[in-house]
Amino acid sequence: MRRHMFRWSPARIIAGAFGSISFIGSILLYLPWGHMPGQSITYVDALYTAVSALCVTGLSIVDTAAVFNPFGQAILAVLIQVGGLGVSTMGAGVLLMLGRKVGIRQRNLIHDTMNLDSYSGVVRFLRTLFATTVFIEIIGAFLGYFVFRRDYEMMESIGLSIFHSISSFNNAGLTILTKERSMEMYVEDPFMLILTTALVFVGGLGFIVIRECWVNRFRWRKLSMHSRVSIFMAVFLLIGGAVLLKLTNPISWLVAFFSSQSARSVGYMVYPFESWSPAGLLVMLVLMFIGTSTGSTGGGVKTSTVFALVLGVRRVTTNARAEAFHYSLPPLAFRKAAVVVVLAIADIVISTFILLLVCPELSLAEAFTEMMSAFTTVGLSLGTTASLNEWGKLISILVMLTGRMGPMTIATAWYFYEETRARYPEGNVTVG
Repeated sequence: MRRHMFRWSPARIIAGAFGSISFIGSILLYLPWGHMPGQSITYVDALYTAVSALCVTGLSIVDTAAVFNPFGQAILAVLIQVGGLGVSTMGAGVLLMLGRKVGIRQRNLIHDTMNLDSYSGVVRFLRTLFATTVFIEIIGAFLGYFVFRRDYEMMESIGLSIFHSISSFNNAGLTILTKERSMEMYVEDPFMLILTTALVFVGGLGFIVIRECWVNRFRWRKLSMHSRVSIFMAVFLLIGGAVLLKLTNPISWLVAFFSSQSARSVGYMVYPFESWSPAGLLVMLVLMFIGTSTGSTGGGVKTSTVFALVLGVRRVTTNARAEAFHYSLPPLAFRKAAVVVVLAIADIVISTFILLLVCPELSLAEAFTEMMSAFTTVGLSLGTTASLNEWGKLISILVMLTGRMGPMTIATAWYFYEETRARYPEGNVTVG
């Protein structure tokens, strides 16, 4: 059995780890000692909540503030932290804290999970990652405390600020605020909106980019192509999305910027999602699909994927070189980007179709938005999440896991052919 496990591919190990931690988290959330007095939930609801936290999605069936006590909320925070940093990364971090060495297998998993360029410096990268995470989340919790202290007692404010900082930086979108005091109550609080946007933005850049910016003292010319693309796309989508949302909805510029960033990763809403205009909803869906940077805590097909796809399409249609920021794009990057986007679209379309079959009361817009949100791990919904039946919840769980691990990981975990020298002769297929 041990030899068989050792031969598992990194994709299968990552998928197995996500499944195992989801199961453990669901059991802990289902047991009564994590609930408020008089509260209880079904196991499917517990599993859905655990997967939503682990996949940093933010979709919620139950009122987390009313159902879970501080112990249950702490379990949610741990699941968010594990999901945001990555299962394999957290496992290696535990080994480092225990003074044990990180083996070759763990290094390979971290390399594949975080999309690192090389296998060298993995342990150093881990130490930087954990130090950066703790530092940013402490700063976020400290500043957030002064916001929550205006409405809550001291101990409750501390808990809320810590949870909000963890959830925001890891792009989870889950909150332990009551429905009466949700994020919408901070729609006119500039400090809260700016703080949350900053935490989400930094978390969405990715640890590779954060580390590279720090090492190079934020000097643009010394950054790699990946970091330049990630920063450019993050700023471009933040500003472009805000302008489009402002033009299509009666909201302030601050809410527009907050919503633009939230739509790509975290799913916080200070303006009711159901109140967006059709054009505004379309903008939100596009931002959700694109998502954040590769190696970040957010979801989506990733900004670098879309950037590589655009350059590749430009190369094919105009015969211009695929170059940007004084770098050339490798041909393999375009092929991989195209595969990721096609698999993502297929996943969303197929899951939407199945959801409509098992939940016929949903409209196409409601089902599509629900599956888009689940796959991109954003957590925005047209108010249909709580009304899903058991089959609908299970479908959403599978889509959340697929979206968080990535369609490529799922595809290669199923089967991956080793390339052979013997090939059939090439044939011609008319395309387009």
